[in-house]
Order: sequence, then C-alpha cells, then structure tokens
Amino acid sequence: MRTLLRPTEAKRAIVGGSSEIYAWVANGEPAVVAVVDGRVVAIMCLEVTAEGITACRTQANPDKLERATEQWAVADHAEPLLTV
Repeated sequence: MRTLLRPTEAKRAIVGGSSEIYAWVANGEPAVVAVVDGRVVAIMCLEVTAEGITACRTQANPDKLERATEQWAVADHAEPLLTV
C-alpha cells in the first residue's frame, strides 16, 4: 500500500490530490482506507485472528471501490490518521 500511495506526479494526475489515511471497518474486518477528495482510492483489509494478522487484502480498482465510496460518504469517520 505504501507504494500505491507514494505521491508522484503521474499518480496525482490519475487519482487527484493528497491521500488521507483512515482506520475503518470494511467487510467486517479492520481496514486502512485511503481517501482523496471524498473518494475511496484504496482499501487494505486485515484479517486478524488470535495468532495476529493472518492476511492482508488490498483493493485499488476504482470500479470495485464505487460502493465503498458511497458508504464512506454517509459514514461517520474520525479525523485522518495521516495525510500523504
């Protein structure tokens, strides 16, 4: 995800402005969400068990993130953890 969110001119041209990183819940799992101008551009879900983090799933396909953006728009979320 770090590479995905590393700001470069090419990525800014595609995604837009600076990413804000939030802690959220997606698909019932803890997640890290990158948001640019109110639009979800990436989600990293963590599968957590008693042994710790057992899987990390990342989604950055804009078509698949449309629903997440709709949910984000109506959700109550805290301040961003980080602005990249």
